[in-house]
Amino acid sequence: MTGVASPMLRHVPARAAQFLLGLTGGALVAAVVVGLAVYIVGNPLSLLASRSVRTIALVILICGLAAADLLNRTPHVWRQVPQVLIRRLPTGLLGLVWGVDMGLLFTTQKVVSLLWGALGAALLLDPIAGFPMMLTAAALSSTSIMLWTLGGGRGITRYGTRGERKWSRHMRTVSGLILLAMAARTAMQLYPV
Repeated sequence: MTGVASPMLRHVPARAAQFLLGLTGGALVAAVVVGLAVYIVGNPLSLLASRSVRTIALVILICGLAAADLLNRTPHVWRQVPQVLIRRLPTGLLGLVWGVDMGLLFTTQKVVSLLWGALGAALLLDPIAGFPMMLTAAALSSTSIMLWTLGGGRGITRYGTRGERKWSRHMRTVSGLILLAMAARTAMQLYPV
């Protein structure tokens, strides 16, 4: 998104501001939708299965996500936000649509599985936590895009380049190791030392 907003900022700053505000609003809307889905599905799960069963399921899920990241197979849809919308939508609406699209998580490419692990934890152990978790993720994501845009997009790797693939691989390895630590910590809840 910085690649879209940075040129706008250089040529028409007001359009960049509209785009970034729309993007943030869309991300927050999507966060509420995902948080609601986590709550709607997770709340009955907490009534149907014991905490220990849900904790075991979470450990298995997190280990699977960690393995996927470590094997460079982060689960995601092979799809990008539709670029054709740049010419079809007004700037603010474009940001809003793209913010919702990216914020729904299940509709675009992902680099690592950390957010999937956190969503799994909310779903299985504390469904109401899906709301603040997703709102925080949306706010942090939007803030980082704004800061990168204001910084001229420096530090952003070009999609599909060797540098981008190397960076993605490194991030997946770090994510996988964090997820393994998360799984170990979660498993310790079952058998406290």
